[in-house]
Amino acid sequence: MKIIDLKIYGLNGLAMVVNFTAIELGLKIILSLVVLGYTLNKWYLMNQKKNK
Repeated sequence: MKIIDLKIYGLNGLAMVVNFTAIELGLKIILSLVVLGYTLNKWYLMNQKKNK
């Protein structure tokens, strides 16, 4: 195995880590938005029942 092979493997590994980190951040944002939307909807429905 040559040094160039190790450099390529290292760069590929680094690229995978960066991609997975970006995916994790995106999933956190999506999950936060879903939870926020669910909570707001639940509050709206509870308010509607209370006013009837």
